[in-house]
Amino acid sequence: MFGENGYRTWELSGEEGRYLSSEKIQVTQMKLRIFSGDAKSTLENRIESPQAMLFVNKNIAIGEGPIQILNDRYRVDGQRWYWDGKNKSVVVSQKASVVFYQGL
Repeated sequence: MFGENGYRTWELSGEEGRYLSSEKIQVTQMKLRIFSGDAKSTLENRIESPQAMLFVNKNIAIGEGPIQILNDRYRVDGQRWYWDGKNKSVVVSQKASVVFYQGL
């Protein structure tokens, strides 16, 4: 996905993708890489989940199962989650835990 300025904002991959409609894609073994959306194209976060539903035009992904969010400063684990790409936010509703890495 690219932002209005033409720079990459996120990239999706997975083991299997099922095209359910022009709006909805089901992804197994989802790997979502979030970028800064500018000329530097800095990788900000990696989000991984065994099962996800992506709503492409709304820039949203959801999942009932586990999620793991990784970057150089922290790691988030949990279940039942919602990613909003427009607002650059993730809500983890169940069994959430955060580990912060010091000195990086």
